[in-house]
Amino acid sequence: MLRASISSSSPFVLHRNRIFDPQPSNQFPTTSPSINLSFMSSFRGNQISIFSPHSMAIKPNGKSPVTSDHDDKIMLFRDVTPGPHETQLRFRLIHFWEAWNPLKKTLIGIEMLLIDEQGSVIQGFLSPSRIERHLSKMKPGSLYKLNNFYGSSNKTMYRVSDHAVTVSFSWNSELSVLEDSPTPFDEDRFRFHSFEEFQAGCDSKGDLYDVLGHMKLVNGQCVTGTPVLDEVEIARARHVLVHVQSYDGPVVKLYLWDQAARDFCKKFKSYERTPTVLLVTTVNTKSLGGTLALTTMSSSRVFMECDVQPTVDYFSWLGSNPQSAELVNAEVVTKRETLTIGEIFSYIRDGSNKEAFFECTATIDDVVHGSTWYYISCSGCHTKATKGPTSLMCSKCGKVNISGVPQYRAQISVYDNSEQAVFVLLGDAGFELTGKHAAELVSSYFESNGDQGVTQEAPFPEALISTIGQKHNFCVKVTQHNLDGKSRSLTVTKILPMESPPVTEASGGNYNPRTLEDGFETGTKVCGASKISVDSAEGSKNNGDIDEMGKAKRLKRGVIPLSCCNQASYFPSLINARLNLLWKEWSSHLFHPLRRLQGQLLEGRVTGDIQPNDSKNLTEGDSYEFSRFYVIHNSRQRKLTQLPYYIQIGQRTTVLNVTLDGPMFPVHSLSPQKYTNLLRLASTPTYLPDVVGQIVIIQKIKLDHPELNIDATIGLRLNRSTIVKLILCDQQAADFSILQSKKNKKFKVMIITSVIPKLIQGKLILHSSPATVFYFNKSIDYIKHFKRRIRDYAITCSTA
Repeated sequence: MLRASISSSSPFVLHRNRIFDPQPSNQFPTTSPSINLSFMSSFRGNQISIFSPHSMAIKPNGKSPVTSDHDDKIMLFRDVTPGPHETQLRFRLIHFWEAWNPLKKTLIGIEMLLIDEQGSVIQGFLSPSRIERHLSKMKPGSLYKLNNFYGSSNKTMYRVSDHAVTVSFSWNSELSVLEDSPTPFDEDRFRFHSFEEFQAGCDSKGDLYDVLGHMKLVNGQCVTGTPVLDEVEIARARHVLVHVQSYDGPVVKLYLWDQAARDFCKKFKSYERTPTVLLVTTVNTKSLGGTLALTTMSSSRVFMECDVQPTVDYFSWLGSNPQSAELVNAEVVTKRETLTIGEIFSYIRDGSNKEAFFECTATIDDVVHGSTWYYISCSGCHTKATKGPTSLMCSKCGKVNISGVPQYRAQISVYDNSEQAVFVLLGDAGFELTGKHAAELVSSYFESNGDQGVTQEAPFPEALISTIGQKHNFCVKVTQHNLDGKSRSLTVTKILPMESPPVTEASGGNYNPRTLEDGFETGTKVCGASKISVDSAEGSKNNGDIDEMGKAKRLKRGVIPLSCCNQASYFPSLINARLNLLWKEWSSHLFHPLRRLQGQLLEGRVTGDIQPNDSKNLTEGDSYEFSRFYVIHNSRQRKLTQLPYYIQIGQRTTVLNVTLDGPMFPVHSLSPQKYTNLLRLASTPTYLPDVVGQIVIIQKIKLDHPELNIDATIGLRLNRSTIVKLILCDQQAADFSILQSKKNKKFKVMIITSVIPKLIQGKLILHSSPATVFYFNKSIDYIKHFKRRIRDYAITCSTA
């Protein structure tokens, strides 16, 4: 420690051979001709650092200054606490990486892993606004000192260190290289987990730990041979799948994504012999089909063989335990995770997931009519050919005159006990399903139809249609289009063999009509409340007119009450229902609420195109008898009814119109909800409710051509003090406009079914849906009761 006395006519600070005025001169006493400065001389090799107790760093915006004499205030990581720190940290920069928001696709910042002289590890963070200033100085493995920082609480998800605080670069942070440090710093620090520990923390999104082990398979190839890595395919798939065994533990699937996959390929190919030991840092744990899987993150690093001390030690252990490196049955460890359709869709909805392959057992319900089941490809690379002026061209090969070959691209509707989906059969998958190549089927059609093939495409062949009802084990791929929400169709890459030959639903299972009958007598309650049944004066049928003999026959075959349709399954028996409403929502599905005999409402869906002469060409208001249908869990957020499932009418469903001799059904099944319930359904959507109210305002109605109206606004009084806006769109707006043109509906009381309640800026707004219907019938109890309330309130006001 030295003390010096320096005379000067103006104050100054000596700092690293630079002289500057830290503050305006009027902040110092001008009458004093000299200033005593105490300073510390700190020697670091040839570097001399001089710090003054009065030396200061000025914040650009003129806020309070902070001292910059850091060398006598060095802080260790163990002492870092939340809040601002005007001191110095010295550390080795182990690694840094970009952190992105997977949903918004925006850069969060640069995250770092730092280690100090005592081997303590802490996480660092650099916000996007400060990247340009500091990133150019940062190099993994180098030593640094950081003056001034902010200690922020460490995140709870995906942590890479045990420390509770993160070192965040602040506005006045100064990062510089620490040269010729006499204090040694560790090169790295790892946090290993065993299989049991990984399994215990599976799907918890907690700390990210490191995995160390020896490789068994690389992309399905045994490491005891000479695995060949196709970098083009890996770049397209963006990942490498490695099966790793840690010591004598179970074999685990490890997915290396993006940068980790590229680093793996680079290291793997750099060895003359095939490497076996692998260390991957900060892996995330996931349960795929009930099986533990590890996936890399942006922070992950890859080490092999002799890269770091842990891999060296493990390599030595493996040499003394050669039995652990024995060949593993490739058929066992390469088996993909088996998920249900519902679980696959849940995987897709998780924004942090990436492309993956799964196995899924499902039953083929129908082919998607209206779609093309094949495409014309290049004979060389199988890329879809494009039409040129005079010939076919291939954009991938660059050839302008190619031979076109038909390839499968068939869409099929499938289901299992959890959900339904559309699978797309590509290439060999179509051949594995039908046993025939697409080129063979197309050629056969054109040969049998002569010149018709010049101007039209071949329809779905019998080889595909005959697979309806068969159950298969599909290998499906979740693509980036699925993850981005652009498509719900799942690509089938392979048809896998099942334990038993494919069976149709008719031949599979142990259906016993007597067992069904016995079960139906007691039955079970329906999950969720059913809609209230309301008698109506609009027409009725006499129960005595029903053919008792026909009714007895139907019961003997097993007529299913609605209370038994509470699982996702196949029902070969009958269900009687009246069709309330029918509309087309998408090109391949018809949606309609069906009414049961008890007055309960059940949603139904028709798959495929319905031809005019088809028995499935349903008519609103008629009664039908359905058999061989499917009951499927309804995963929609806003359902047509309160029941958690719907029936699917497929290609094999038998439909019989029993309007004339069938059972009697109530015409209406309405359940208008109060204002408070509508608010609840707006914030927590579960189903589309009905509403009863008085029309007080009608806007946007064009009476000259009411059928052309595509939107209308109605002010609807729900109670004495509440009026809400009802917005009608498309067909519902046209229907109401037609009613308004015939007779003024203002001040009329009506029931509106299946509306969509929404909260917009705190106000309740009702929107129509494709299932919305209007009822003005005065004989409906809900309307009579509402009009009575209006009348009683008017009388009360007049007498008051």
